[in-house]
Amino acid sequence: MAAIQSLIITDKPDLTHAEYATGSLRMGTAGSTYETAVGKSDGQDSDEAAWDGGIAIFDAETIPSKEGGRVYFRVRIR
Repeated sequence: MAAIQSLIITDKPDLTHAEYATGSLRMGTAGSTYETAVGKSDGQDSDEAAWDGGIAIFDAETIPSKEGGRVYFRVRIR
């Protein structure tokens, strides 16, 4: 199997009763937890993740075959 190139994951959560927790974007390996995943900035920069108008965007770039990963963000309940 070949590696996946430029996989982009987007999620627009229902924020009716919650709000995005600024600075909470993280990416990790298949066995990671939120605490062990690598933090990413919220801005439109080159660190593979962004928060854009209510949409969480994660660009995993290359994922080797038979491997996986996890993406995270937090919200605050209003």
